[in-house]
Amino acid sequence: DGWDEVAAAYREASVEAINAFRQQYRTVDLAVCSRSEDYEALTAKLDVRGAVVLDALHEDQINDYLNRPALEALRAAMADDPELRDMSRVPFLLNAMAYAYAGETATTLRVAGGEDAAARRTHLFDLWVEKRLKAAPSEVYTPERVKGWLTWLAGKMTSFKSSVFYIETLQPTWLESRSLQV
Repeated sequence: DGWDEVAAAYREASVEAINAFRQQYRTVDLAVCSRSEDYEALTAKLDVRGAVVLDALHEDQINDYLNRPALEALRAAMADDPELRDMSRVPFLLNAMAYAYAGETATTLRVAGGEDAAARRTHLFDLWVEKRLKAAPSEVYTPERVKGWLTWLAGKMTSFKSSVFYIETLQPTWLESRSLQV
């Protein structure tokens, strides 16, 4: 995932390395995720059996997805909010919007987050996380504990200069005490 995040100077070499791996291990399934434009700019191409391209959603797809009574306010807010309409073209964001904004009022959605795209996304994710945590009440996974664990993880990632978390990179030495183990 994120192949397009490989530094441009190393992309051609990474394609060659992936192709060499594929030649040696033909039976191993492989998925490489990238933005189309970055992949198309290469001279060398990946030796794969096929490709799946995810396009932005079209208006009719978005409208079909939002055609539920609980999402009436979201549809109304999107009618005159270009930022919400733009966000809805991304499948994950549309799903997050439907979950987070279900049952909200159109007035609340118009005001929430303001016009700024970053503020709008922050509001969306804050509400999404809040509703997800409430949906799975638990003595172990309280909002405070989850936020504490995520803060701890962010601190560890920062100290190891990592911006993407992979479970494979979690080290036992990160666990300073048994209190963090669940």
